[in-house]
Amino acid sequence: MKKNKFLTNLRALAGSPHPIRIERTFTKTEYTDGFVLDVRRGLLQFLVLGSSYYLDGISIFSLSDIDRYRKLTERAEMLDYVLRYRHGDGYLSQNGCKFGGLKEFSFKEIHQHYPLVTIHREHIDPGVCNIGRVVGITKKKLELEEIDPNGEWDERTERYRFKDITQVSFGGRYEEALWMYANREKTSTP
Repeated sequence: MKKNKFLTNLRALAGSPHPIRIERTFTKTEYTDGFVLDVRRGLLQFLVLGSSYYLDGISIFSLSDIDRYRKLTERAEMLDYVLRYRHGDGYLSQNGCKFGGLKEFSFKEIHQHYPLVTIHREHIDPGVCNIGRVVGITKKKLELEEIDPNGEWDERTERYRFKDITQVSFGGRYEEALWMYANREKTSTP
């Protein structure tokens, strides 16, 4: 698919209840299903569809890393019904944050709504992600106070260059679970 047609078709899907599957350069054997929220400045803002028809946060992908996509037509009507039932009629408009390029990306805005972000640097370390709380932003770097898979905070912060970040995710169930566990002393037990 030619680049202009590719972008035009993706933009036409923004905000529509038509789910798509994207395949990316770094994940040849994997795919991500969800909904196009916005396409702008070389980035795709994507509402991720998790297993069992649950929404699983938002991911921002570089368009240059998307190899192909296709509409998911099987059970689309059922999917739309289930998501409206679980998340309300506005499920496609919730959770969105305005963005420019990754350098201008509003990590501060995200942090107001979502305490943790996940970043991927797949050109450098495929298959590895870093999850944490945004504690600093410069023109070229993002600083994270990271949390490990056991819900424990690292003692020092890490800085990542924006130009190395290939994906940003937030508001997903895994980030939520880590945050809940890391703050277990501050909240009441179930």
